[in-house]
Amino acid sequence: MNGVNDFGERLRKALKNAGYTQARATEELKLSKNAMTNYVNGRIPDATILYNLSKLLGLSMEYLLTGKETKARQQATDDGIPDSNSFGKLTDDEIKFLILYRQLSNKDKAKIEGMLEMKIFESQESKKVESSIFPSGEGAESKEKKHA
Repeated sequence: MNGVNDFGERLRKALKNAGYTQARATEELKLSKNAMTNYVNGRIPDATILYNLSKLLGLSMEYLLTGKETKARQQATDDGIPDSNSFGKLTDDEIKFLILYRQLSNKDKAKIEGMLEMKIFESQESKKVESSIFPSGEGAESKEKKHA
């Protein structure tokens, strides 16, 4: 299964893996019920709908169409950035977060993603400052413990 002819099957599996029913995805994307039925039966949607499907499911348009990833996404995976199939077993907290996240509008999801990216950036900057203050790699906590 790796050709355009398998689009419907890939879409059906992607919906299931992302925790979406056809009805829920249809509602979120503001599609007609018949349109989604046609897509899971193999009809290729227009570019805008394909783009929205890919964003909703967290997959590339290329993957949905061909079953193959783009070079950039493959490179990201090779660089240690996990794809949706490599997370393994999620913790209870991660599952709770995903359940809550999936209830948000796309606009609110984008806000949450921005907040997470900002927190990660702040954390990385904090680590850079610590490593310049403590070049041996020891954090302030371990220095304080040694001197206590």
